[in-house]
Parts: sequence; structure tokens; C-alpha cells
Amino acid sequence: TFAPTLAPTTAGRGSSSSNGGGGTDPGPNATVAPYVARSPIATTSAPTLAPTTTADQGSPTVRSSTFSPTNKPTLGPTNFPIPNNLLRLLLATVLDEAEINAVDTAGTPQNKALQWLAPINMNRITRDQLVQRYAMAVFYYSTYGVVTAYSDATYIWKNKNRWVSSSHVCQWFGVRCGSDLVVKELVLPGNQLSGKLPREMRLLSKLDRLDVSG
Repeated sequence: TFAPTLAPTTAGRGSSSSNGGGGTDPGPNATVAPYVARSPIATTSAPTLAPTTTADQGSPTVRSSTFSPTNKPTLGPTNFPIPNNLLRLLLATVLDEAEINAVDTAGTPQNKALQWLAPINMNRITRDQLVQRYAMAVFYYSTYGVVTAYSDATYIWKNKNRWVSSSHVCQWFGVRCGSDLVVKELVLPGNQLSGKLPREMRLLSKLDRLDVSG
């Protein structure tokens, strides 16, 4: 900062000096205006922030404040495949002795139906639904829906859509049920069924129509 130089300001001119000095005489009535000092304009610079570094590293340390939530396990229904011996006991409550013997004989339609039922989930089926599925499976294997060691025919079903699958029996081809999801009709004409109708058909207590002609 430089100190300002104060110079008097003359309000008017006087007469010329006659002493030969060549200067200007302000005269006795001249007024000197006071000097008002102006403050210099200061320039302010924004400070530069340096990154924070760790004691043993030269690069800035970045710390995350995000934490992963802890997931709590959700308890769902437990699958309960039926052991063959338990399934046999359940079926024994509705089967007679001859039918139980057929269940215990390997390769028979009844035994195949038992093996097919075994992986079923007991949390999602009632006893009556289980018996219905068993009877339908025995019917399927007995009429040569697939070629078995007992088959003496070269024909198999033309359409076996969804039969012996995980679908509900009311969704199987040719099956019609009531509002209670109990089988009422089996309509399979021209589907090349052969063999003999099994005794277990009696377990379909509400079946009032069976068409396996052709």
C-alpha cells in the first residue's frame, strides 16, 4: 500500500508575482480543500483446501458410510415327501388285501402308482386327494398309458397330456371334475386304451361317466 501524497487544491488564481520568481501566488483569499483519503481495493482469493491424507499413505482416504442390511431368514412350509411305508399304511385304510398285495408286487400298475406318489408334498394334499391320485395313476398304468412288462399290445395312449404329472388330476386330459375338485367324468374315446380296468376304480366314488370307447 502506497501512502497518498497530499497536494493543496487552489480554488482560484491570484495576480502574477512581480519578483521574477515565475510562480503562482494563490492569493490571500485562496481556500485549500481537505484531502479525503480513499482506501485501496483489496483483492480476496478463495482458500485452496488440500485433501486429507492418512499418516502412512499419500493418497486421500475415502471411507464409505453405507452398511449392508442383515437379512433375517423367512420360515416357509417344509416339504415332506411320504416314505413308501407310510404311504402304504395310508392306502391300506381304503384297499382290500388283494389290492395291498398288488401294491407290494414290483412292476404292477399299483406298485408303479405307489412309486409315483412317493415324492408328493403332504403339506399340500388331503387324504382323499391322495387316494384319488392313486386311483387315477393305477387306471393310467393299467390301461397301458406307457409300455410295461405286462403289456401285450403295441398301442399306447394317443394323448396323455398331464397324466401322472404334478398337476391336479382335474387338469389331466379327458378328466372332468365338480366344484369340489372330485373326479366325475373320464372321457377318453379313441385314445387307444387297452388292458383291463383296475379294481381301484371303485375309489373314484363320484365317477358317473366313463368313456374309453375306440
